[in-house]
Amino acid sequence: MDKLGSINYKDLLLNYDLGTISHVRPLGGFTAKNYYIKDAYRQYVLKVYPLNQAKSIQKSAMISRIAAESGLPVPFPFSNRENSFLTIKKNEGICAVLLPYLPGSILHNEHINSLQYQSVACLAVRFQNILSTLALDLANQNEFLKTFIREYENKKNSFFNKLYSLCLDEKKMDLILSFFAVKEEIISLTKSILSNPSRRLCTVVHGDFHNENVIFKGGKAKWIIDLDDVRFGWSGEDVVTFAIFSGGGGCFTLSGITHAKPLFEYFIKYSKATREEMSLSIDATLLRLALSFRLEEWVLKDSSSQAINLINRDLIKYRLFISNYDAIHEAWACV
Repeated sequence: MDKLGSINYKDLLLNYDLGTISHVRPLGGFTAKNYYIKDAYRQYVLKVYPLNQAKSIQKSAMISRIAAESGLPVPFPFSNRENSFLTIKKNEGICAVLLPYLPGSILHNEHINSLQYQSVACLAVRFQNILSTLALDLANQNEFLKTFIREYENKKNSFFNKLYSLCLDEKKMDLILSFFAVKEEIISLTKSILSNPSRRLCTVVHGDFHNENVIFKGGKAKWIIDLDDVRFGWSGEDVVTFAIFSGGGGCFTLSGITHAKPLFEYFIKYSKATREEMSLSIDATLLRLALSFRLEEWVLKDSSSQAINLINRDLIKYRLFISNYDAIHEAWACV
């Protein structure tokens, strides 16, 4: 069999000088389709992306190479026969990167002890410190936030123009307005973060530093994988992301903030970040997560009660983002 689903992996692998393939299996993935590959000599991960992501994936592969050459424990992408990190198949509408498979374990918060959190903090700080010294083609934090706010405002205006043309009933309109009122609070907080002059607030971050992208071996955090989202961000964003998304199932959990107190403590120790800066990092990360939702689009697509129920459910989530800041900071103060 040459295919897994719609992907002709053998055709892709012909672009590399590999031995006879003895085993192939899917590994899942969100943005990319990932495959475990084994030949007579070693193990690999083949990451397959839509072709329209070729430019950004080429960039992330270059960042992986630079990071690996700088001594960071990240996978070094293999060059293909054209001496490129990216293999493109225009007819199939895909592009691919081949990486070494890194054996180890993925741990969830409840199974991580203080020493393991220490190794995660060390890895995160080392990653940020080294990448921040390299000449990477990344937009800075202010550009990122200004663009984000501008795009949000444009999207909101466009959305309301569509809404008023639909002549929705008063109940539904009130619900949508309250939905956006919460987002306005989030945008206001984002602008206050943007105006903060703290230099420590801005650094190069992994951008997707959850537990499935941190490989443990020998009881310590050994490898960082998936550098597709490297960018400028908030100093504590990576460790906050690890804390709240490492409970399993990719779910946001406030309990992770409390459980991961040793992670924050070690991060402060090694990064020299202040508690105020870490507090801002928590806020900023929560804002980014809240703003990533696109629930208002569901209203336009589905005017049924199901859509309203979904919005009601997620309004609760949004209000939790706002109302739990004090609770989160209280937990943080106990560190």
